[in-house]
Amino acid sequence: MKTNFTVFLMLFSGICFAQSQNNKQLDFKGETFRYIHELNQFMGYKEVESALIEPVGSDYAISNISNGVNTIILFEKVIHADKGKVNYQILDTINIGRLPRNKSIIITGCLINKKDDPEIIGMIKNTGKETPVTPLKAWRANRKTNTLQKIPVKGITCAELIGED
Repeated sequence: MKTNFTVFLMLFSGICFAQSQNNKQLDFKGETFRYIHELNQFMGYKEVESALIEPVGSDYAISNISNGVNTIILFEKVIHADKGKVNYQILDTINIGRLPRNKSIIITGCLINKKDDPEIIGMIKNTGKETPVTPLKAWRANRKTNTLQKIPVKGITCAELIGED
């Protein structure tokens, strides 16, 4: 019995340590970039989708990046640079982890109580149809607090974009 408890304690400690290391690796707040691959932490990542949060000129963006194994949602502040070029400053991140092929992150195209809400991000199960569905998970890119906040999915619908690449 004592051996079983010792093994359990060792496994639990290892899991807690790994989780704390993972959380440290995802503290990218304040990092500034023009292209995501410029940051060493995101070498090998590609932008899956990115969108400015309406209204135009609000100077906020949301991106979904992946390295084929790990998916991360970025909430960014748009920083205007010289000659019309822009850079982005990371305000907050959510590490989705491995996103199964039958699920998608929806950045634009979510409604809350049947009204467009550009701050809503949803994770949906792919249906192969553009019919709006209730997301499995949802977050708000809160421009007042500069954070990504998990929110209840009640009243939220997101539409899968078919044929978009």
